[in-house]
Amino acid sequence: MSISQMAHQIRAREKQGLPGSLVHATASALLRLSLVNLASQAKQVDTITVDTAADDTVYTFTVNGVTVSYTSGTGATETTIRDGLLDAVNAEPAVRGVVVPSENSTDALDLTSVWPGVAFTTLESDSNLSLALTTSNAEAAAVGFGLAVVKTPQGADDNQLPGGVALDSLFTAQVVTVDYTYNASDTLTVVIFDKHNGNREIARAVHTLATSKDASSTALAAALNAQLPANTVIAANAGASGYEITLTAEVAGLEFDVAVYSSDPGTVAESAAYTTGPNLSTSLLRAFTGIAERRTDVEGESYPANNGFVALLSEQVWVYTEESIAHGDPVYVELDDSGGLQGRFYKTASATRLKLPGLSWVRGAHSDNASDNIGVIDLSVDRVRSYAS
Repeated sequence: MSISQMAHQIRAREKQGLPGSLVHATASALLRLSLVNLASQAKQVDTITVDTAADDTVYTFTVNGVTVSYTSGTGATETTIRDGLLDAVNAEPAVRGVVVPSENSTDALDLTSVWPGVAFTTLESDSNLSLALTTSNAEAAAVGFGLAVVKTPQGADDNQLPGGVALDSLFTAQVVTVDYTYNASDTLTVVIFDKHNGNREIARAVHTLATSKDASSTALAAALNAQLPANTVIAANAGASGYEITLTAEVAGLEFDVAVYSSDPGTVAESAAYTTGPNLSTSLLRAFTGIAERRTDVEGESYPANNGFVALLSEQVWVYTEESIAHGDPVYVELDDSGGLQGRFYKTASATRLKLPGLSWVRGAHSDNASDNIGVIDLSVDRVRSYAS
């Protein structure tokens, strides 16, 4: 007996599913973006203040154990001593390679680390000087393969596009201020739309202005809050400064729209001012850049701080997940970094997750959709961004 097998009877083989890797071996993933992992970093700043100006006196402090000193002359002032210490820092190679000195005030200088995420130690025991830590050193979180990544605002000295893992500390809450001119008997309508759910209307309040602007704003805010879903937006009367209605995202990174209408626009003069955002710092939709690609030329399972990383912007990609995934499930990103799960993808909502509209889960790790900490997302950033435009 002989056994024969035709080529079309052999199942196609996919690559091993690893977070951050493409599902199909033949996928080109033509859309890629290179960024630098600078998110959440901060340069340490120590401030040296000249408390007492004295003639013919040595002023001393150390940076990483290296002594910096300046001897004052006749007629010394806090400013001349500050300038002398600043020059002394620049004159010491072992110190100026670690910190950059600059003027803080007439009697103080700042020492700023050359590199973000790299700490230094300043000590002083001089009774004529005082030391304060102005800004703490902070290092960017590693960008793990298969995590959601975002671009962050580009500074004037950034030569490359900065970014990092999607996490809550990168975002501030969007705030919209609704204002109007109080005119009794006119009707004001405020409508709020959730950009993360297809720009769907999530609250509408209609109120006939009565009694006072204070009472009307309080009534409108209460009516909106009674309708607004959890973890979206909260409304409040801004108070005696003008009794405007402030609308604030409850989850930093959530983007929403507001429309306001009046029965007499010429008199009521209604407006919705975008006080904070929407921009890269307030909207995950605008900041989301894709999924960190697994690279064989990167050691370990992540891109380190101060290094470049690559984001996949298209194709189907393997990612981490702790849930059982079915085809078509919605995609949420975890932003809370307290549990170390920031940047991971889920199918269910929570108080610390935001939905990415237009994206969907393709499948879990196995055909029975069993949870195996890995799943496939059909990635299309264009569809995500369309909701933020």
